[in-house]
Amino acid sequence: MNPRLEEAAFLVTNNCFKVIGKIVLPLIRSGLLAAFFIGFIDLGTTLLIMPPGKTTLPVKIYNLMHYGAEQMVAALCLVLIGIILVFSGTFYMAYKKVTKTN
Repeated sequence: MNPRLEEAAFLVTNNCFKVIGKIVLPLIRSGLLAAFFIGFIDLGTTLLIMPPGKTTLPVKIYNLMHYGAEQMVAALCLVLIGIILVFSGTFYMAYKKVTKTN
């Protein structure tokens, strides 16, 4: 999202909630909705296809959240975010290398 849109909105009003409600949320709504569905589908699919006796990281986080192990959940979420960032960075660098025009 272009930050100039927010800056222009702040020229009209100084109310942060109005700017977020009228400018920011409508622009990022589709991205938030897509992220929610990807997360929802990921956990649901993992629960359906997981073989007995095996577990994946999202299922482990879900189970630990259920039993109230907040510190372990926070640590595993950081690990999961790190894995996602490494793969995203790798794919981004590969994409830039492939689409590079001289």
